[in-house]
Amino acid sequence: MSDGARKLGATLVQNQPGEQLQILQDIIAGQGEFAWVKESLSQPGALVLMGERASLVVDELEYAARLADATNAAWAWIPRRAGSRAAIEAGCFPGLLPRGRLVTDPMARANIDAAWGLTEPLHENLPLCFRCMLTPEAWEQFLPGTTMVMGGVDLRDLEDPEGTREVLKGVKHVIQLEVRQTEITQYADVVLPVAPPHEKSGTFVNWEGRLRPFGQALASHALPDWKVMNLLGRAAGYDLGLDSLAAIWHEYEELGSWEGIRLGAPFRQDPPLFPPKRGRLWSLPGSHCWMRVAARMAKPDLAGTARVPVVRLSAATAQENGITDIAKITGPRGTVTLPVVLTDMPDRVVWMPECSPGSLVHETLGSAYGQLVSLKAAEA
Repeated sequence: MSDGARKLGATLVQNQPGEQLQILQDIIAGQGEFAWVKESLSQPGALVLMGERASLVVDELEYAARLADATNAAWAWIPRRAGSRAAIEAGCFPGLLPRGRLVTDPMARANIDAAWGLTEPLHENLPLCFRCMLTPEAWEQFLPGTTMVMGGVDLRDLEDPEGTREVLKGVKHVIQLEVRQTEITQYADVVLPVAPPHEKSGTFVNWEGRLRPFGQALASHALPDWKVMNLLGRAAGYDLGLDSLAAIWHEYEELGSWEGIRLGAPFRQDPPLFPPKRGRLWSLPGSHCWMRVAARMAKPDLAGTARVPVVRLSAATAQENGITDIAKITGPRGTVTLPVVLTDMPDRVVWMPECSPGSLVHETLGSAYGQLVSLKAAEA
């Protein structure tokens, strides 16, 4: 249980990966040991609050919405980054256009065509998300000879960092917009420095979807990213309409909230879940955000104040695998070795930092949330 949950006096319902949906269904039905949860959520002022990992479990947010409907409670999702919520507004999620429009909806595409003044209308097969773009198939079919403009991307956040590196090697031209050197820099043909938030004005979209304008705090000659994008567009022969913050704000307001077709929950028969065998565990990567930020900013003194990366196991799991002090976790791509902390948690489940020094789950292990990894004792 996290420190925040302890401060709230929370009751922990332990579960293994894949059991979340069944627990939410039981709460919605008011069945068995969870009947009290539904009764509590039916009280005035109740809130269903979902954390960052809810988006990693297929349909968990959908079931949370159903729970809120069944109890008349408010509900909210807090992503790891507020930018994840803003990405929905901007249409950066798979299958989405700005403000929640579906790329598969002809009316929604026509609406965007008109708002942007497009001479070539959008079609539903365009790879309009980052993950879709960074595939060899997308570059071969849709984007041959295209220049990719990138900014604010950390490859270690992606599920397949190595695959993304291979794709970037084959991109004809890469232009990077950044405030500091990153791994993307080595693939970039041109790096254009842009103003950080305190050297420009703009608006954040917080995790509630509320707009939060901010002003420029420090005098600077650096150009904001939107102005750099506008200049790049003009150089390529396109008018992006980003002439000023007022123009950007006007377009956002003009698009408005979409009242047309919304994406419904797909029907899918989930495969049965089987408990992992001895020596195999479900992985639960977590975040030590301060460590990641300090390392990215090349601030070793700040990084030195971060928590020491550890792997968390239940006492029964450690005993079953003969582990005392140090554990070796192996995934499809490689191995991570970390000191062990025994924790009150489900058996045959392992928790480890997702992106910390010595614990790069996506890059080193090649695994993600809820996937199986191997476990054994390591020599001290």
